[in-house]
Amino acid sequence: LAGAESGDAPYTALRCWASFLEVRNEQIRDLLSPRGRSNENLRVLDHPMLGTYVPGLTEVPCSTEEDLGRLLGFGTRRRAAGSPLLFGDPSRSHTVLTLRLQPEESS
Repeated sequence: LAGAESGDAPYTALRCWASFLEVRNEQIRDLLSPRGRSNENLRVLDHPMLGTYVPGLTEVPCSTEEDLGRLLGFGTRRRAAGSPLLFGDPSRSHTVLTLRLQPEESS
């Protein structure tokens, strides 16, 4: 990052948001969504400027490694909770964790 080596970086911190999804049988499941929220309309899109993204996917702010660890644990438990009962072999699914980072400018 520009200026980081010389100590005069244009920012002092990074803001971070996490999203966590599961893909199984071509269905996308938001692992961080509030209970009761539908996953029916989730789909992967490709934008020429933004890249690959999933509109409507829950993004949760996380400011520490512990926050991120708690989110991963929460999403993993939701993934594993009913997987073999509802969908059969849990090894037939994939998860994607995405971190969105935004620099905060220094004052």
